[in-house]
Amino acid sequence: MKLLVTGATGLIGKKIIDIAKERNIEVHFLSTRKDKLIDSGALKGFYWNPQKDEIDDGCFEGVDTLIHLAGASISKRWTTKNKKEIIRDQVNNIYDFRKFTFCNFYSIYSWTENVYFQR
Repeated sequence: MKLLVTGATGLIGKKIIDIAKERNIEVHFLSTRKDKLIDSGALKGFYWNPQKDEIDDGCFEGVDTLIHLAGASISKRWTTKNKKEIIRDQVNNIYDFRKFTFCNFYSIYSWTENVYFQR
């Protein structure tokens, strides 16, 4: 198994990376900051700029599971405008994978052909 994680440098993303390391799961992660990119064998970072629709295509090599945690901050006031921004950021730049997990503050959706968990 190989994961591709967006938002890997955030609170939840860091924990997912730690768990993946413990389980010897290879991880690719996307970062909008080039100074955060590393390549340490089982953990490799790739540059991503969603505003310019730029992504290092090498990040997809061998990946079968995407965990999408990146997007607008949930720590600001939950106005109608901010909620729309959070939702828009969570669903932009999604690619077709055999397994996909979408996480945000209040729900986790995971599916291959069927939804396994939905709140």
